[in-house]
Amino acid sequence: MDSGEYYSLKNKGINFFKRGLYKEAIEWFDRTLKIKPDDCSSLRNKGISLVWLGRYKEAIECYDKALKIVPDDPDSLRCKGIALFYLERYEEAIKCYDRALKIKPDDYDSLRNKGISLFQLKRYKEAIECYDRALKFKPDDYDSLREKGVALSCMEMYKESIKFFDRALKIKPDDYNSLRRKGASLHWLKRYKEAIEYYDQALKIKHDDYDSLKGKGIALGFLGMYKEAIESLDQGLKIKPDDYQSLEIRDNILAKMKDNRDTKIKTEYVNKTKQDDFKYDIALSFAGEDREIVEQIAEKLAENNIQVFYDEYEKAKLWGKRLSTHFQKTYGENTCFVLVFVSKEYSLKDWTNFEFSIARGEAKVRGTEFILPVRLDNTPLFGLPDDMAYLDFNTEGIEGIVSAVIAKLND
Repeated sequence: MDSGEYYSLKNKGINFFKRGLYKEAIEWFDRTLKIKPDDCSSLRNKGISLVWLGRYKEAIECYDKALKIVPDDPDSLRCKGIALFYLERYEEAIKCYDRALKIKPDDYDSLRNKGISLFQLKRYKEAIECYDRALKFKPDDYDSLREKGVALSCMEMYKESIKFFDRALKIKPDDYNSLRRKGASLHWLKRYKEAIEYYDQALKIKHDDYDSLKGKGIALGFLGMYKEAIESLDQGLKIKPDDYQSLEIRDNILAKMKDNRDTKIKTEYVNKTKQDDFKYDIALSFAGEDREIVEQIAEKLAENNIQVFYDEYEKAKLWGKRLSTHFQKTYGENTCFVLVFVSKEYSLKDWTNFEFSIARGEAKVRGTEFILPVRLDNTPLFGLPDDMAYLDFNTEGIEGIVSAVIAKLND
């Protein structure tokens, strides 16, 4: 095969690589390497393609082959460092970057990546030194500016960190990461209103950014805007329902709401002892897999003139509503009791965890029994106290559960 055909194969690999078609690129680089096994650039490009596919160990093998051919190739050394970084082998990654920098001291990519590896090892001062060196060669390197800001905030140098987030945002104003990070630094400086503004800007760009939702919720709590704080935390918990820290913060805010509510609201809750004071006598919270059992219980309750919230009964009312907002009241202040059907499926579902978190919050506010657990199996449910009395469906059956609910309402 002549050199023209060889370069044609290689160029096809490069074209696929540029288009983000990494599997196809690898196939063409392999064909190229069969003809010329010592082609350092094809080995390196194959390695980069493997990194994009998350195949880091295979990528390192390619870089090692390239480095046997050209031991002082800074690009292969830097790329190997990146693959090692993704494998969380930070010390080895730093060694690769150092080798690359001995050959090419002005390689700001290696400097910045070395800084990121040092950051992961919590060696913040050394990381900042790398970012500073990178910024000397490229003052507008957005990543180095932002990462230096992050390192400064980890060292509790919040005012200084804000300066670097601002410089980064001048280059890339729509980066939610820098916006959120600046919000966090303002937060630590107790400038909560300004912090919320930046969390909001981040959320306009990425509405499901969990850290911004959580940070905003905490800042709102410090400002005494408890209702808004709970809403923000609840949005975050829909994304990460098992974040125990957010659940704890939410519970603390609800406790403050209970302590700080004005006399009118406190009296309203104290006086809500009769079922006539609520829109629903019972709200049913369950996993879809358990619907067959729950529907039979809902029908029996309705036959006994009990106002029951069961989603199938209110399809038309729920149609078009923001359920995350609507259910705040349905599983909270608008119902006398929430009947929770605990099962393996219930414990795993994001939406049921969201409903349960609302009910838990309301139970804390009322300070009396509110959640009535019914166990469908022996699956533990995080947040359900070990000493809370429950009914076992396998023992009580449908009739037993319905009779117990009626007795509870008449108690």
